Amino acid sequence: RIKSNVYRFRAMYDYFIERGIIKDNPLNNPLTFPSKRPEKKRAFTKEEKRLFLSAARLMGYRWYFIFLLYFQTGCRRGELLALQWGNVDFINKRITIDKSIGRGDIQGKRIEYIGDTKTAQSNRSIPISLKVSLILQANYEKLKPAPADFVFRPREKAVYKWISLSTVNRIFAEIRDKAGLDKKLTLHCMRHTFATELIAGGVDIPTVQRLGGWSTPKTLLGIYAHSNDELARNALEKVMFRR
Repeated sequence: RIKSNVYRFRAMYDYFIERGIIKDNPLNNPLTFPSKRPEKKRAFTKEEKRLFLSAARLMGYRWYFIFLLYFQTGCRRGELLALQWGNVDFINKRITIDKSIGRGDIQGKRIEYIGDTKTAQSNRSIPISLKVSLILQANYEKLKPAPADFVFRPREKAVYKWISLSTVNRIFAEIRDKAGLDKKLTLHCMRHTFATELIAGGVDIPTVQRLGGWSTPKTLLGIYAHSNDELARNALEKVMFRR
């Protein structure tokens, strides 16, 4: 975001130079930003996950269902919001991820748009449970949507035909706070929880990588290496300590 604005101001100063208003562009010199090591995201503990989903249910079953799917599919924030009915396979009980909601500056405005997934590996099919399939089937029969309609649509009049990124972020924060959970837990931590629980449960790395759409095993293992201690201990108890 900062770099994007720097480019704009640099172009503005170039325009002023062309008009003879100023002589030099102050942004032609290399810019340095203070380095800050990003904090590692962690996974939800089993208790935190239970508390969050309980609070989500009180917020409304619709939100409970959306966040349950985030936990069960490991989708990135924009991937699940971009899900259309044509991506739901009721027969084989799976959803196909082939697009994502993004956010960027277009014609001077910060807007959301439908774009490609993060990487080529992000295009994938994810199995869903019978319970999730039945809930989606019931909604499909009730709404009679077209294949291009979004599964998660705003109920009231809104700017977009999908639930916006900012809305799902806001609702997540409200639920997290009502559940009394650590403010460092973010929506993306649900994706970490997905990977952590699968690996701790004995699922092989290539399968977890394919289901979550990670580009390399290194990225995936980096997530698991910083997972919560509870699931790490459970994995060791199951595989190593029994010996």
